[in-house]
Amino acid sequence: RTSLRLLVSLPEPLPPPPDIPRGSLVIVEGRAPIWRYGMALHLLHGSPAAAVAFYDPRLGAVVVATHSREWQVGQVVDVTLPAEGSEAAGELKPEQGGSGPPAGIFMDL
Repeated sequence: RTSLRLLVSLPEPLPPPPDIPRGSLVIVEGRAPIWRYGMALHLLHGSPAAAVAFYDPRLGAVVVATHSREWQVGQVVDVTLPAEGSEAAGELKPEQGGSGPPAGIFMDL
């Protein structure tokens, strides 16, 4: 008789999403495996955000999903990350529409 034993470890839950104003760009950042970024995208898909981007330190924030004509999938947005441990929103560079209220809402994984 053969028995098979599976050990399953559940991933740590994602942090709660930040308050997301309608029409904003949410930028997901932090060191995490690719599947955790997938979990974040799934969580944020139904949010009031106009678009979701993943931060890459070599490129900037890369838009991965959008419900707005203002953003295009694959668009790279030049951003300044908030200071580590800060609750402040990041800022978009002026050439990316950085005037007015900060459009970059950050979610740290």
